[in-house]
Amino acid sequence: MQKQQQRSKALNFKVIIVGDQSVGKTHIIHQYVQGQVPADSQATIGVDFQVKTVIFPKRNETIKLNIFDTAGEEKYHAVTACHYRKAKGAVIVYDVSNRKSFENVEKWLKDVTQLADHDCSILIIGNKNDVDLRKVETPSQSRPGSRQQKVDPNLPRRQVSTLEGIEFAKQHQVSFFEVSAFMHESISKAFNTLAEQILNQFQLEQIQRDLSSVDTNRGRNGSITLKRGRFECCVSSGRDGYEQQSAGGCCS
Repeated sequence: MQKQQQRSKALNFKVIIVGDQSVGKTHIIHQYVQGQVPADSQATIGVDFQVKTVIFPKRNETIKLNIFDTAGEEKYHAVTACHYRKAKGAVIVYDVSNRKSFENVEKWLKDVTQLADHDCSILIIGNKNDVDLRKVETPSQSRPGSRQQKVDPNLPRRQVSTLEGIEFAKQHQVSFFEVSAFMHESISKAFNTLAEQILNQFQLEQIQRDLSSVDTNRGRNGSITLKRGRFECCVSSGRDGYEQQSAGGCCS
């Protein structure tokens, strides 16, 4: 069997990033696209835009993710709502040290399902899981002259457990990862998982369109009717065959 030829032109897919203000959406995108957090951190006004090329060498496929970074403030909701249109991927971000941002994931998920394309692949990200590691050195009380690490009471603490994030994603049949934009933990893995889901969905629908265009006759037994419909499953992970794994994420 001949090897599948690589497309002469990369496929382009729109991905939208949503979530409350200050959950780290911009930092996550910069880490994924540029490999570093932005030097000047400012709240996004309206919508920002970046492009990431993802190569699947084993599949001879190259895709481009056109990533739209949206403002989380309510006053910009009307501006960002129009950018859901034609999105093939959506990332909903919350802050594990901000309970309210997790509770609002339900609202963002509703926006995605109502405003984005029906075949949009969805990924939920719990950001700032490095709060578990934020410690300061203090003089040891039991061993004079030595120092010990303690959790800094002045720093934010985790308010949403990893299990809560996994269970929420499982309930809504979407993918889930916990990441740290500051430490660049699991970000590439999360987005590459989403990219593969988007590519899988595209290829499934391409096959469906090809089959739907064929008028298949079966003689006396009549014809086989191939109806067009939405593929509700996600082949690689997330929406079907959901598997709970470690704190890094439930997808591999």
